[in-house]
This record gives sequence, C-alpha cells and structure tokens, in this order.
Amino acid sequence: MQMTSKNHPKKHKHTDWLSRKRNALMIVASLLASVAFQARLSPPGGVWQNDFSGNANSTSRIDKPHRAGKSVMAYTLSSKYGQYMVFNTIAFLASLSIILLQVSGLPMRRRWMWTQMVIMWIAITAQTLTYFITLINMTPNHVERTVYHMARISVLIWLSLMALVFVGNITRCVLYLLRMHGYIEKKERVIQVYEEDEDDDVL
Repeated sequence: MQMTSKNHPKKHKHTDWLSRKRNALMIVASLLASVAFQARLSPPGGVWQNDFSGNANSTSRIDKPHRAGKSVMAYTLSSKYGQYMVFNTIAFLASLSIILLQVSGLPMRRRWMWTQMVIMWIAITAQTLTYFITLINMTPNHVERTVYHMARISVLIWLSLMALVFVGNITRCVLYLLRMHGYIEKKERVIQVYEEDEDDDVL
C-alpha cells in the first residue's frame, strides 16, 4: 500500500503585508523610544554640576538657586523646556504603546495595524517638534534668524508630507469601504501556491 502526501502551503498577500508592517513598526518604535529616553536623560544645555544657593544681588537666571542634576534649560528657558518635555514625552509614550501592542499577543488585523500606524505618525511628529525646539533654543543669537527660517521651511515640508500620507491613507480607507459594501468591484487576491512532491512512503 502506498500513500502520497503533498503540502500546499498558501502564502497570502494580506498576511505578508501584516508581517512586514509589524516588523517595521517594532523597529521604528524601538528606535524612537531609545531616542526619546536619551533626550530626557540629556536635555539641551545639560544639567547643573553643583548645588547653588543663589545670589540675591544678581538678576541673572543662572544665579538663581539650583541643585546638581537638574536641567539648566528648565531654569533659563522654563517655557521652552516645558514644550520640549511635552513633545518628548508624547513621542516616548506613543512608541512604548506600539511596542506594548506588538508584544501583547493580541490578534493584529488590518484595522489595528492602521491604528498603530497613526500612533507612529504621532510619535514621529512629536519627535520632530522636539528636535526643532532644541535646535532653535540652542542656536546663538547671531545665527538665530537663519536657523528660524530653515526650521520654518522644514516644518512646512514636513506638514506637507504628513498631509500627503494622510490623504493617501484616507483614500485607501474609502476605497476599502466601497469595495466592502459592493459599490466597486473587489480586487482578486493573488494566492501563490507552492507544491512540493515528497517521496512515496511504503507502508
């Protein structure tokens, strides 16, 4: 008696897409979380190296009382430091949220993957704003105007790119809904079938 077995593994394009997106999101989220964490440990301008009780006769911000290990920028540019910390924290928590969702073991379908991609856009945008806040506030006064114009142009380009990506994904979402409700014809999924003949097993 002879028995012949054939394997027919099916590799779906949808599964491939999810796998690639998961890997990409995990890598980028890990990098962003590392950058945001390091930015918190090393704020712009560094930290005070010693304790200082203050100088009552001076009006300079650097002569105010401070403690070792505290951020210099928090004393000299407190409002800008607040903005820096807000955007950096958003980037850090958004990145950690993606990592948590990836390792949680929850079934990651297409709708959840789009949600994670939106969170990733938020993290990248917040990290970009953190960079520009640092760049502008650490630039000397004599080149501040040049840096300001460069930063403004860069932000406009970045916002245009984000708008393009947003419109593209909204278009894809609308097309998906139209196909799902039958308003337009659905695409045929291409399924690749690989056949592998095994040696006959003689029983």
